[in-house]
Amino acid sequence: MAVGGYLLYNASHASTQPELKSGIGGSITKDTPGTECLEWAVRGNAGNNIATLNPCSGTYYQDYAYLSNGEVALGNGCLVEQGASRTAGVNTPANVTVDACSTGAPPYGGAWTKAGAQFHSNHDGSSWCLTYDSSRGDLIDIRKCQAGNANADQRWFPATYYPIQVL
Repeated sequence: MAVGGYLLYNASHASTQPELKSGIGGSITKDTPGTECLEWAVRGNAGNNIATLNPCSGTYYQDYAYLSNGEVALGNGCLVEQGASRTAGVNTPANVTVDACSTGAPPYGGAWTKAGAQFHSNHDGSSWCLTYDSSRGDLIDIRKCQAGNANADQRWFPATYYPIQVL
């Protein structure tokens, strides 16, 4: 689209697939995200690829959707608590991986409830949240949810990447 001698365009296919921005670097009081997005750590087909945090860029590996069955789609897969079972993650955090999306009910550890800016895992009555863990590199895992969306590392904001080029 031309505007006053400038050409504005969306250089990404992300206009229909938003990214999921982290609260890290954003403002809790203003309820705004930072500049890092959820992304696959390993490129390729879905299957035990670790989720990570990288600068938002509009790549396919950052495409996000919240599906009607409660799954969180990322690229060509869905977020799943690694090794999910009735007790996994209760005493230690569990990595969040990108695995194949289900065709029906999501697997245990694969359904999420969006509550404010948090995503609660279906693990243990939804008291575990999708969390950026800076102490373990850029890994995404589940941790006990902090009350009132208080921690930036548990805050997630759907956003669309729109780079602007000036010609």
